[in-house]
Amino acid sequence: MKNKQTFEGRYSLGKNGIAYIKDKETGTIIEVPKHDAQTALSRDLVLVEVTDAIKNEGRVIKIVERDKTGFVGTLKSKGDHYVVFTDDFKIPEIIIPKNNVNNGEIDEKVYVEIESYTPHLVGVVKKNLGSADSNDAYMHGIALEQGFDFTFPENVEAEADALEKAGISEDERINRRDLRDTMTFTIDPADAKDFDDAISFKTLDENTYEIGIHIADVSHYVTPGSALDEEAQKRTTSVYLVDRTIPMLPEGISNGLCSLRENEEKLAFSAIFEIDKQTGRVNNEWYGRTIINSNKRFTYEEAQDIIDAKEGLFAHELLELNRLSRIYEEKRYNNGALNFETREVKFILDEVGKPISVKVKERIDTNKLIEEFMLLANNGVSKFMADAPFFIYRVHDRPELERVEHLQAFLKILGYDTRLVENIIPVKDLQKIIRDAEGTASYDTLQTAIVRSMQKAVYTTNNI
Repeated sequence: MKNKQTFEGRYSLGKNGIAYIKDKETGTIIEVPKHDAQTALSRDLVLVEVTDAIKNEGRVIKIVERDKTGFVGTLKSKGDHYVVFTDDFKIPEIIIPKNNVNNGEIDEKVYVEIESYTPHLVGVVKKNLGSADSNDAYMHGIALEQGFDFTFPENVEAEADALEKAGISEDERINRRDLRDTMTFTIDPADAKDFDDAISFKTLDENTYEIGIHIADVSHYVTPGSALDEEAQKRTTSVYLVDRTIPMLPEGISNGLCSLRENEEKLAFSAIFEIDKQTGRVNNEWYGRTIINSNKRFTYEEAQDIIDAKEGLFAHELLELNRLSRIYEEKRYNNGALNFETREVKFILDEVGKPISVKVKERIDTNKLIEEFMLLANNGVSKFMADAPFFIYRVHDRPELERVEHLQAFLKILGYDTRLVENIIPVKDLQKIIRDAEGTASYDTLQTAIVRSMQKAVYTTNNI
């Protein structure tokens, strides 16, 4: 081991009470006995001092960052106080003084935040989650431990309620491009709770369609410095769990004002394209704030049935959108896109939310239709904003050479000889490998290996 006396690492506690902390630079794993752990808890980021380099032993000298400050467990009575036995066996029992029980109930699940770490863990009950064996309690507990709360502060709810009550002002109706009379619909999963994007379709002349891609104009309601804005910054995202959604914004916004529900006026931000009906070429484009009214809420399956039957509500529009989406898809592949047809699974739940079976989601034409028009809008916006002084892009950097070489070696094992051009495997070569592997046992594994060789997407102001 190098002459390195201290390093930072994650405190990983074993069942024997000994913690193991890995030095990322050297790969050395240091053992820390319980009496040298200070107040470190499982997964905390700690500063370790190496006390014996031969035996690889050390001690915690500083807690750099707590992994969690709140835990879920079952509340029990113990003498003149209470304790919470956490769901994580690596976390010791938490003492709850009588005046910290709040609305906690004996033998029920509670969420506790730590007030003191020494000499014992002392906490305060923040939420009572209900019956210890209920699905609801477990789901709420998992979310809370990861920092996601199902409830919103009162001032945030009040702000959302006031906006929902005020509705759309006449000024907004006047000052936006009015698309309420343009045929518009949403296509979403059958179990979708909110609808944040829509497509509109209009025939301009015998050669031209006007196709609009619309998203709910959330920024109209969530303004800088507002309570909604501050709460959204804390949450950063909505969270989609197996049986529920934890929204980034209160229901009055997420499932009300900003849900493009059927037969309701909604404020949107739109990308509108004049498209050659034969070739799909974009002849003109417009971006801005609109007011729309969705004529129909389709599920993916409902829209697919109409396309397959070639008849039904908005059949012409759906068939034309589907035809154009295939043109765009083929163009993308010709330009070097990779077709990853990975399979997703859906859990089937009973009436109390417990999973009873699993099925593979079928990817159908309407899924691809929506994807292609969303890509059309995203690409159009990114080009439109290319000369702006400030914009945020979602980008993929070039793959690292080491990962590409690992992929090349893996492909060789499967019988594919590949070449490197400028330190990457040419996209056309990967496209052929994926096509050739369709229907074989190695298809899913191949796709996974190729995806893992690539850089993850990042958000940046640098348009690479």
